[in-house]
Amino acid sequence: FMKKLKGLKMSEQDIKSLLPAIQNKFEEYNSFGKGKKLVAEEAYNYLFSSGDKWNLSVDEINFYFAGGMNLVRKIKDIIYAKGEKDIDMEEDVKSNKTNE
Repeated sequence: FMKKLKGLKMSEQDIKSLLPAIQNKFEEYNSFGKGKKLVAEEAYNYLFSSGDKWNLSVDEINFYFAGGMNLVRKIKDIIYAKGEKDIDMEEDVKSNKTNE
């Protein structure tokens, strides 16, 4: 799945197609719980309000995307609602080990 991040050189269209792909991956692993749905809903709200032309360079787009990735601890209690397992992180670790 990390290949979809294109080495953090994604265009506006890449970012917009990433959210449905992430949701689909969570659903494949039966890991799209309440917390992740809330975060996805908010992400879609931001994407819908952002319009069609962002007027940002690829570097700027990926600066903000990487910043969001690094702020995950700020929302981890929402993402991993009480009782939800961190299945997606376990799978990422497994796939990274097999790709090495």
